[in-house]
Amino acid sequence: MEKTQKYIHEDEVPYGDYSGIYPEKMMQTMRAKRIIAPNGAIKHDEILFGTLEIDAGEEYPPHRHEAPELYYVLAGEVECLFGDEHFVARKGTVIQTAPNEVHSFKNIGSKKFIAVAFWWAPNGDTEKIKKKLELMPN
Repeated sequence: MEKTQKYIHEDEVPYGDYSGIYPEKMMQTMRAKRIIAPNGAIKHDEILFGTLEIDAGEEYPPHRHEAPELYYVLAGEVECLFGDEHFVARKGTVIQTAPNEVHSFKNIGSKKFIAVAFWWAPNGDTEKIKKKLELMPN
C-alpha cells in the first residue's frame, strides 16, 4: 500500500504544465502549483489547493469553472473582475468565486502577484474539481 503524503514544502512542488488549457504566451507570464489535488503532490479527491503567480503587467484572462474557489492574496496588486464587479486586490485580500462565475486578474503592480487558490468539491461532487476551466472569448 502506498504511503499518503501528509506534508510538503511548496518549493518541492513543480509548476504545473497547463499548455493544454492556456495559450503559450500566457504560460510564460503565469505559473501555478497544485500542492493538494487529485493529481497534486499531496493527493486529495475533494480539494485543490495551490499557488498562482502572475508577472507584473500581465493578465489571467476571464475564465470560469464549475468548482467554487477562494483566493488569498500573499503579494502584489491586481485589478479583478468577478462577475460584474471590478475591484483591486492586494496582500491580505480574500476573494470568493461562485461556481461558473467569470473572473480575471490583471497585475497592476510592479512586482509579481502571488495568491493561494483553493477549490473544493461541493456536496462531494469530485467531478467539479477535475474538469478543465473555460477561457472566455475576448
